[in-house]
Amino acid sequence: MVINTFKAIYPNVNFITESESYFEGVKNEYVELKENGFFNSKSFESLYICQIVNETRTFTGLIAAVSIQDYLDGHIKGHEATLSAKEQVHVNIVLKNKAFLKPVLLTYPIVAEIHKILADYTSNNESFLKIENDIHRQ
Repeated sequence: MVINTFKAIYPNVNFITESESYFEGVKNEYVELKENGFFNSKSFESLYICQIVNETRTFTGLIAAVSIQDYLDGHIKGHEATLSAKEQVHVNIVLKNKAFLKPVLLTYPIVAEIHKILADYTSNNESFLKIENDIHRQ
């Protein structure tokens, strides 16, 4: 499987007052929000690290672009059949917005080298975007 860098587009968190309404609204109003300067973007392509922290554990993942061809060739396995109605909703959102607004989560067996790189990077670098206690901060 090949992973690729991509240019991130992310919301200006100063404009978000409540996360639930933002996530519901963005899927219907992405184009308008983008045209009105609601989103920031990185000027370069990169890979990104995401961490979710709760009371007992920190979950760390790598955000990257992957080729749909890897899925078609069987390198990415589907986890289960999904509901046709839900699939159609997501297809309509992508067609309307010309963008994927929700990432697809892929898992893999632990690879010590990847784990070490992610741990070292997160220990030695500041985040460029943080979301804490349902309040968004940059």
